[in-house]
Amino acid sequence: MTRLVFAALLFIQILFGINYVAVKYLLRIMPASTFNFYRYLASGIILITLAYCYKKIEWKLLKKYWWLFLVSALSGTVCGQMLFAWGIDQSSATNASILSILIPLFTLLVSYFRKQVSINIWKVLSLIGGGIGVLLIKWQDLDDFFSNSSVGDLYIILGCLCFGITISYTKDFYRNVAVSFGTSACFFLGGLVLIPFTPLSVSAELFETSYMSWFIFAVLGGTTIPYLLGNWSIQKVDPFTASLFIYVQPIVTSSLAYITLGEELTTIKIIASAIIFGSVLISQIDSGKQERKICNSSV
Repeated sequence: MTRLVFAALLFIQILFGINYVAVKYLLRIMPASTFNFYRYLASGIILITLAYCYKKIEWKLLKKYWWLFLVSALSGTVCGQMLFAWGIDQSSATNASILSILIPLFTLLVSYFRKQVSINIWKVLSLIGGGIGVLLIKWQDLDDFFSNSSVGDLYIILGCLCFGITISYTKDFYRNVAVSFGTSACFFLGGLVLIPFTPLSVSAELFETSYMSWFIFAVLGGTTIPYLLGNWSIQKVDPFTASLFIYVQPIVTSSLAYITLGEELTTIKIIASAIIFGSVLISQIDSGKQERKICNSSV
């Protein structure tokens, strides 16, 4: 894995870690479907403009790979995001961040059955190690997690499954379609599907500085930039490795809380962070061997 891809995957998780807070805050004043519709619309406009400027409008390819497009768009943009938004609304951002450890598991299973990756001891160890690291960071929240589990947590788990499916199929889709154009098309389709179920009017509170600031972040930092970078990164690594970086989110949250809120950075959190980073590196051991074999066979 190149340093640029590694940095991109880390940056994505920083943005998504902050976005949990943005979503929870914005759902105070609008339904989940309304929030998702307008952020998809805004992000889609930004990305289709970018695709037009770089001459990446590829309707023929979109038609050719229509089934990959539908799976990527409907499982992630519609089902996954809606389930996560409902889950966060009825549960909590903390619960969502804990349950997100299921995304790499679902991604590995879906990718294995689609013969995109093989399951080996290194991937299993990285999956277990990353999960343990997340639970250690969230140790103080586990009592609250179990005592306040709700139907919202079920929505989040189903959302994790949808994201696992999305990450797997996205790998194949963006091998052939430009990232900016394909991502914008997914957003527009997602918004189109949501229209019949979406109240289009919004509260005047949205235009207050605090809410509008979070909405702008949700569009740019929580949607446009991470999806663009994520869909680009998935071209470079296997789906499981891309999903494994989700384990980095709690490290980001804890670090930001320490820097901005003065929360305690405990020894256990430092150890857990080391375990998570070690798990990500372990997942690459077999991948590195396979890449060397390919290089040697091509010489």
